[in-house]
Formats: sequence, C-alpha cells, structure tokens
Amino acid sequence: MRLKTFVPFMLILSAATCFAQTFMIVATEIRDGEEPGRPFPSQEGMIEGMFDLGFVSFDTGPYAPAVDWGSMDFGEPRAIARQGLAQYLLVAEVRSVTEARDLSTVKNHTGESPAQGMLKIQTSVRYCLFEVRSAKPVGRGEKSFDNESPETLELSYGEFLHQVGRVLAGLGVDLMRNTPERP
Repeated sequence: MRLKTFVPFMLILSAATCFAQTFMIVATEIRDGEEPGRPFPSQEGMIEGMFDLGFVSFDTGPYAPAVDWGSMDFGEPRAIARQGLAQYLLVAEVRSVTEARDLSTVKNHTGESPAQGMLKIQTSVRYCLFEVRSAKPVGRGEKSFDNESPETLELSYGEFLHQVGRVLAGLGVDLMRNTPERP
C-alpha cells in the first residue's frame, strides 16, 4: 500500500521539479545564545513561503547538515541539495534575543493591555543563495526584524519567527530572480 502511494507522489514531485525552480532550505536558529529544538519556526516559515510563492522546496528534516558561516563553507548542504535535485540552496542563520516585555507601557492594536508573558524579540538574519549545479553564490544579505509593530506585538516567539521565515523565502526568490541568465 505504501509503495502505491509513494510512486505517484514521486512522479508528481519529479514533474513539478521539471517546471519549477526547486530550493533546498537550511536554517540555523539561535535563541538567546542556544539552539532551540527542531523544527525551527523560521525554517518552517521559509518552506511555507516558498510554497505560497509557487516554488518547490524541501529541507533535511531532523538532520542538521554542517554549515560554517565563518568560512562560508556550505559543502555538505550543497551536496545534499545536488542529490535532491534542487536548483538552489537557500541557507539562513537566524539569531534572536528575547526579553520579557514591560506591559505597563504597551497597548495592543485594540487599545487594551496585552496578555502576560509577551516577549520583546530582536532578530538578525544573514542569508545566502547558491546555485547548486555551479556551487556559486548567487547573492547574500542581512536583515533585522523586531516585533514592535501592532501586527507582531502579541505574536509568540514561534509565530514571529515563522513570519520571519516567510520574508526570507521572498528574499531568496528575489535573489534568484535577479540572477543574470546563464547559458
């Protein structure tokens, strides 16, 4: 029974990858100096954002491939992306600092005092997009986020980082679209 389901799924997936750009997503997430448990909300947001933008994407599941931002060594994720037939590898490092919010100075979008336990979240991201076949970087960038707007004020850490991931998906697609055509 499983084989009957798996084969059609793989045929649909392979057909989709023939017509759409495929991205492998790798994220590292650090919250207050420590890696939270997987799955990372930012990575989940990146995959959902790619889907909404009309692109096929995948990640490595619970496996965390070795990434070295210091030397910009992403050899293992690129090898996995090549094996998974991805055209692009989007790698992101998401670092957040959280602290309890002083609720005496905050009003939510309805003018009421927000719920207890709200966090103030400051997030910095660096990201890089690679073309898998050539192993060349297409582009990279850095961006900062916070949850100070009325729309993000009451989001939990996971909800906020999920939105950050969705923005990162768009940034990755923008890098891909701004790449000159290669012969």
